[in-house]
Amino acid sequence: MYKEPIKQAEACSDPYFFLSGESLCRLKIEDLEQLKAWLSPYFDQFKIVCYVREPRSYITSSIQQFMRVGLKTSQIDPRTLSVSGDIVTNRPDFILMPNYRDVLEKFINVFGATNLGIFDYSALRTSGSEIIITFF
Repeated sequence: MYKEPIKQAEACSDPYFFLSGESLCRLKIEDLEQLKAWLSPYFDQFKIVCYVREPRSYITSSIQQFMRVGLKTSQIDPRTLSVSGDIVTNRPDFILMPNYRDVLEKFINVFGATNLGIFDYSALRTSGSEIIITFF
């Protein structure tokens, strides 16, 4: 699972190494612990950057993404904000509502609260800045 990032970390001579992807927030705590253990020999500091969206914006974006890959509106339950069917990365009953608390707690538990920065995604978009600015 982490072979490519480990190869990249071994070859990295820069003081910064970035792992990025929305799917990182879907990792289980055990997977985050393993990732940290694998990267720790190469790096002595970790900075976790998380951009959060207002729930309505998140839900709208999620539905649009799923519709691009074939989700039908009949697969969305408006009462529970859940989606049914294997269109949702083969995860039945995927919930569209973001669960920021669970996601952020995993990262805090593994990397520590002082290593986690939480930023407002809408502020980034309206400022015209790029996410990379957050790291410097």
